[in-house]
Amino acid sequence: MENKPLSVLEYLRKMLNNRLSADDVTHMNYPTAISQLLKFELLDVAEGCATLGLNADAAIHGNQQGTVHGGMLCELADAAIGTAHSTLMAPGESFTSIDLKATFFKAGLAGQINGEGVSRCTKATPLAITAARFKKKTGKWRR
Repeated sequence: MENKPLSVLEYLRKMLNNRLSADDVTHMNYPTAISQLLKFELLDVAEGCATLGLNADAAIHGNQQGTVHGGMLCELADAAIGTAHSTLMAPGESFTSIDLKATFFKAGLAGQINGEGVSRCTKATPLAITAARFKKKTGKWRR
């Protein structure tokens, strides 16, 4: 007998707490291929909100200046907001990013970087507004 699929939020909460069983499934693919490749870690999840972390290493994630590549930070932001938004999606629903704008005020340095994504949407419109911000492990949130 097949188990009833879990909501994305239920699935991610079980994943976060290391309580997934081999029979647990959801209608989306988690962990995502890109998160596994880039070694993003799910740190927190709630309805419409998710925090992913990256232990950034300039030797792997760096640019020519020895800081974390801006594209890596954009991917962390996109993964965080995608994870946040997926908690609002029912089976049969889908979403995609139509625009991504990044503004950097400070170089990304090696070490733990957390990206928090927040999604606000209503069923009245197919467009959701999402935002992400970053924080170093011991630092303040940066928008």
